[in-house]
Amino acid sequence: MNSRILLVLVILIVVAAGGWYLVTQNSSEPTTNTTTNGSNTTPPPPPSGTDVGMEDGTGGTDVSVDVNTQGYDALMAWTDSGYNPQTLTIKRGQTVRFVNQGTGDTWPASDIHPTHSLYPQKSASDCLGSSFDACKGLKPGQFYDFKFDTAGTWNCHNHLRANQKCSIVVQ
Repeated sequence: MNSRILLVLVILIVVAAGGWYLVTQNSSEPTTNTTTNGSNTTPPPPPSGTDVGMEDGTGGTDVSVDVNTQGYDALMAWTDSGYNPQTLTIKRGQTVRFVNQGTGDTWPASDIHPTHSLYPQKSASDCLGSSFDACKGLKPGQFYDFKFDTAGTWNCHNHLRANQKCSIVVQ
């Protein structure tokens, strides 16, 4: 009888610890940053005359960026209805900026949901299965940059709404 009570107590402690971990991980506010292959850096300031983020100051999320001066090569926008474009073709070594133009949060990551392990590059700082993972939800106007160094077709998804898919074709 005592072993059953002990087992129940251990299970309750594990469940409580897991719940605490999830609550504390989701409660931290994400910050706008640039992530390239798992390393966080502060993005360069936009050149004068280029708006990045909220364009109209009224809570709208239209993003206007100059692709050639922002440190990335292609733009993948997320809106409330999904990724636009759904398929993006780039060259190996180019960087894609995933920008949140929706009203909710998005979390771009490599397929396969929920492990994010499809993209083959891995690093010590990966939060789940590969280095192609924002590792957190992005608020409207925030972005995540990722440099694709491996050729292939890399399916991705919004980890917060796993039915919203995209593909990056790296030539």
